[in-house]
Amino acid sequence: LKKQSWAEHVYFGGRVGDVDPVYEENDPRTPQEKIRVFWRRIGEAAYSARESTEGYADDWLGRFLSQTWKDTPSRWPSGSELRDMSETSQAEWKERRMVYNRRKMKIKIHLEAHETYLAIPDLEGKQKARLEKIWPGRIQR
Repeated sequence: LKKQSWAEHVYFGGRVGDVDPVYEENDPRTPQEKIRVFWRRIGEAAYSARESTEGYADDWLGRFLSQTWKDTPSRWPSGSELRDMSETSQAEWKERRMVYNRRKMKIKIHLEAHETYLAIPDLEGKQKARLEKIWPGRIQR
């Protein structure tokens, strides 16, 4: 998703509302821009995942997380299982849970940001106008 998000960003010239977008690999702002574009793409993908499971699954976010990050455990140990583990194992599971919760929180933030983006008045018209500047004569109105 990281490479795909950056490739889309460069190919489409950013998106509506981007001010001074970065495309060049040798620009000092590129590493931070790639991170921003990646999380923006995560927000878009989360929105699509939530909409596709509308009314069918309550745990769409957990499933989205496990599909996006392969290191997400498919099952969490119960309290009794945790008590029976060594301190090292308990610390590892605590760290995994912390990473999981942090990712979940960031997804929610970027999902909300994507919803705000979708609420831009006449977004589709603005997107077409911007793409016509990039590729004159290739965009149908």
